Amino acid sequence: MRGILVALFLALASQTTAADPPPNSSFTAEDETHKSPKEQPAQSPAAEQTAIDSNSPPPTSLTKDNEPANNGLFLGDGFAQWLMAVTGVMAALISGWAVWLLRGTLVATNRTAEAASENTRAMIAAERPHVRLFRTIKQVDKSGKVIAVDGVNFRNVGRTPALVKSLAIEYVLAKTPPLPSECRRKRSFPDDSVMAQRDEEWPRKHYVPPMDGETKLSELLPGHGKDGFRLFVYGEVVYSDAFGEERKTGFCRVFTGREFTYNQSDINENRLLNYAT
Repeated sequence: MRGILVALFLALASQTTAADPPPNSSFTAEDETHKSPKEQPAQSPAAEQTAIDSNSPPPTSLTKDNEPANNGLFLGDGFAQWLMAVTGVMAALISGWAVWLLRGTLVATNRTAEAASENTRAMIAAERPHVRLFRTIKQVDKSGKVIAVDGVNFRNVGRTPALVKSLAIEYVLAKTPPLPSECRRKRSFPDDSVMAQRDEEWPRKHYVPPMDGETKLSELLPGHGKDGFRLFVYGEVVYSDAFGEERKTGFCRVFTGREFTYNQSDINENRLLNYAT
């Protein structure tokens, strides 16, 4: 409102200044009869002064007849200037309102996009696969004593299938738990190696044996518990989910005489030994 009043005051001031007429001139074409020096007869100084006085215009008096007219302030050029000033102010107000509406629209759109992104992340987290080392495949006698260990297998405990890309795994005798990221026994899998969700164990032959060139488990088992050595299985499985995001599961388990587990203080408390992304 203050801007509108200032604009109207400036327009009124400019119109008032433009409406003042220039001073009236008393000389007309009829009064300005000038003759060349050759045509004028010689006169005395007194006669010249009398002639100058007689030719001087009479003093003008400011009356209602010759008073400057300001009636064009609202109906002439002044009205046009007022209209332009008001139009400019209204255009500025409309532009500001449009900018405000646009800003509100952008803010609402941004919030909608953020909400959609959060919903997508929540859906992925709820529906994604989770690959874990599942159980130890072993052989027992009639009394339940473990007589042989074949290996371990995995299970997808998530809600969507996992596409297995690679598996690094090794069975080894060591005094301290080995890091999964340092496992060099790695094998790749074809694109159709799918780990289904929930109930199906992977691989389909029920366990992952030592790789070619590794010491067999039957030869490693007798050394477990001797001279501070323990039997470990460790490694890392890399897979992708249904949304194309690559994920990893690192594992390290120690043999207890019946199965591989992480329920040991030096394993369970070290997050570098068992992790999932």
